[in-house]
Amino acid sequence: MKNASKTPRLMLPTLAVALIAGSSASAAVIYADDFNRANNGAIGTTSVGGFSWVQTGRTTATSTLANELRAGNGGDQSDGAAYVNFDLNAVETYTVSFALRIDLIQVNGNFAFSPRIQNTTADGTAAHWYFDTDANLNGSGSADLFFNGVSVLADVLPMGTTVDVSMEVSGNNATLQIKNGATTLVTDTRSLGSFYNNSTADYAVFAYNNTGGSSRGLSAYVDDLNVIPEPSSIALLIVGSLGLLCRRHRKA
Repeated sequence: MKNASKTPRLMLPTLAVALIAGSSASAAVIYADDFNRANNGAIGTTSVGGFSWVQTGRTTATSTLANELRAGNGGDQSDGAAYVNFDLNAVETYTVSFALRIDLIQVNGNFAFSPRIQNTTADGTAAHWYFDTDANLNGSGSADLFFNGVSVLADVLPMGTTVDVSMEVSGNNATLQIKNGATTLVTDTRSLGSFYNNSTADYAVFAYNNTGGSSRGLSAYVDDLNVIPEPSSIALLIVGSLGLLCRRHRKA
């Protein structure tokens, strides 16, 4: 698999301006996506920031549908993942938040997500949370939550229910919180490994995985994705972006 390209040249001014403008507000936004566009197998670019989505594995495993990001299509297929082409490696503290709904999940299929990962297939070999089940669920029942093969909480996500997911990252650690309205369903803190600031690109990744055999369908939907740096990281992002702009201006 090819390495993801660096932040596009034309995106650097946009990023710098967005961060400078946001630094006086309660929070800036690194990128965000409302997925409000036509149904397509290619996810396209984020609605805020204009960064490209990259799809790995079987690209039909991820798509846009009804103004949401869809993982899986309800049937059996090979693994597939999607991530925004923005390197988070040097960003120490940030939050990834999104709305999530799973309508269907089967025993050999799962929905995985990570806020900081270097294996962009999210196939079980790197730090991520995922929803799985020991019985086929379609419209009823609740999926179980795992982290790297370890059970976090059983029967946590009711089928067809939209929940709010946030992952607060601090260096190599992250805290997951899932809420249904005002009710907190789960809070879980984990070590992500040694990814932060190690000169290898990090990404926030969403993935459909199957573990072999039959009955591996999944229909999961993500909406209102936001990646927001904490104040300590905003200044570093601004300085880094402006530094690149200045160097390129001198070369011009």
